Amino acid sequence: MISRVAAALVVALTVAACQNPPTVPSAGGVAASDPAADARAAMVRRDWRAAREFLQQALSREPQSVSLHYALATCATYLDDRELAVAEFRWVLEHALAGSEEQKAATGWLADAGLRVDAPIGGASISGDERPIGGVGVVRGTVRVARPGGGLSPKEGQLLVLIGLPDSPAKDMRYRVRSREDGSFEFKTVAPGVYKLTDRIAGPVTWRLRVQVEANRELAIDLSPDNSAKVRDDFPESSG
Repeated sequence: MISRVAAALVVALTVAACQNPPTVPSAGGVAASDPAADARAAMVRRDWRAAREFLQQALSREPQSVSLHYALATCATYLDDRELAVAEFRWVLEHALAGSEEQKAATGWLADAGLRVDAPIGGASISGDERPIGGVGVVRGTVRVARPGGGLSPKEGQLLVLIGLPDSPAKDMRYRVRSREDGSFEFKTVAPGVYKLTDRIAGPVTWRLRVQVEANRELAIDLSPDNSAKVRDDFPESSG
């Protein structure tokens, strides 16, 4: 595990240095804020807590940056934040280019941590009438919210999280997606098991549902006020 973390640090620093441009002066002559560069500097001096904060700031600007997610996963390993490390390495596994150094290192770390990495994460998208193969499942649906004056509207950009339950074969598995412009969402390659489907990791939630994903099957579930936590809460004692 230590060797994987050391390798992860080298890759994270190298990728971040290559993909993030240097800070440039703003129109007023004062250097513009560059949390990615600040995170790089913090990682070099091994200030992992500061690096984590800067990386989270940087990700709010570039939420799809593989290098930033990878660096955050690396910081989490040095902070012994297993939950964050697992979530971020899985994000990298799902979004990094196949065969890239980031994907290889993420796969190695997850395997060393005793987590399942056999699902074809990062592969081709499943669309149309295609069905999942290779022992994984798909969860699809739409997000709709109440609109002023009545009726429902699709919700774009809604964060959704599938969290494997501790007593399920999917324990330690976690998947995250955001809804599209039309409110649709899709978890493409999900390991079989029982999950909590929610829109928040902690704090007040809109949805908190128990769902079961089966191998080579598609599960359709639409999220709306009708199955919100105010109406149906499958985890009433949970904080997330």
